[in-house]
Amino acid sequence: MDVVVSASILGLLGGLIAVFTFLGSIPPWLGYSVGGTLLSIYAIIVIAGLRAPRDKRSPLDIIGKRGIVAGVENGWAIVKIEGVYWRAYCIGCLPGDVVEVVEVGDTGLVVKKIMIWLVIFTAALVIILHFIWPFVVRRGGAYSTSSAEAALWAFKRIGVYGKKVYDLGCGYGRVLTLAKRLGAVVVGVEIDPLRWFICVLRCRCKVLLGDMFKIPLSDADVVYIFQWPSVNIRLAVKFMRELRRDAFVVSYMWEVPGLKLVEHNPELRVYIYRVGESNF
Repeated sequence: MDVVVSASILGLLGGLIAVFTFLGSIPPWLGYSVGGTLLSIYAIIVIAGLRAPRDKRSPLDIIGKRGIVAGVENGWAIVKIEGVYWRAYCIGCLPGDVVEVVEVGDTGLVVKKIMIWLVIFTAALVIILHFIWPFVVRRGGAYSTSSAEAALWAFKRIGVYGKKVYDLGCGYGRVLTLAKRLGAVVVGVEIDPLRWFICVLRCRCKVLLGDMFKIPLSDADVVYIFQWPSVNIRLAVKFMRELRRDAFVVSYMWEVPGLKLVEHNPELRVYIYRVGESNF
């Protein structure tokens, strides 16, 4: 199937990245730079199209040809086709859309957009799957960022300076970076290749790409998690089997069943457990 990617997709993706960055799901240094670049390219395309001269020649032999919408004026689309600008009727067209001529009318062309909704749907699906696929394959939780304030409170209560801290499902490395600043020896574990790559660049520390259930934790002093309750149940068994008795487990948002609670901050929704003290 012939699918043409519209320039308006740049604007859509740039906008989505900016929104996710504003919500805290993407690091600002990455989100605003990438999103801003995409939006800038889209703006250049639109401005260039609006400022370009219009061609008034007769539309001969143009049916079936494709072009790009340079702008919209008074309900009509201005379409650039092979370097020539035409006035065209198009339902829902936006600057940057790729269109195809289907008819030549008395007052202008009639054009249709090319697979734009399929492209938009595909892009949206890829973005959604990026955030939820670890949960779908039952190897983690759907993505949401941990609270830096909660992690800082827990790490200060424990005293992580010089300790080895694992972050299971470290995402973009927010908690790892914090623990590293506090003097901890940090190790991240992330199953998603994109988040793993970004975390490595951001944290500049050891980040393992793989399944957290297959990573040995015998040398960990502190393990930080932000997972779904169903995942925490499985992790509790792993912790009791692999962690030393003096190791700590910090869980943001959800409890870890079976472990003895040492401290809990209900306002920050963070739990601190000591593995040597359990309810098993």
